[in-house]
Amino acid sequence: MPTPKAKRRVSFAPLAGWVFLVPSAAAKGYSIPYILYLFSCILLMMTAMLIPIRKRVAAAIMEQEQNPRINVQLNAVSVWWIVFSFAGCVAAMLRCWPLVD
Repeated sequence: MPTPKAKRRVSFAPLAGWVFLVPSAAAKGYSIPYILYLFSCILLMMTAMLIPIRKRVAAAIMEQEQNPRINVQLNAVSVWWIVFSFAGCVAAMLRCWPLVD
């Protein structure tokens, strides 16, 4: 499990996106359904990228917080999972793009 400090940081990210990004995009003239579609795609993408590797990421975060002077090495499996799941989520989002209009 992540440390309480890491949990707080992650749990406020969607709220910050909702409060700041969505109204500013609406003020620029984008349609509300378009903004909500992109916002939900991004949240789903982050969930798909991080849920399968959450224990490894949590262990790295905890190790770094306990001893900040050491450098925690990247885990190759986690890095490749994030890269390929990001590419897959972006491809799926672009595939469904015409459904927004």
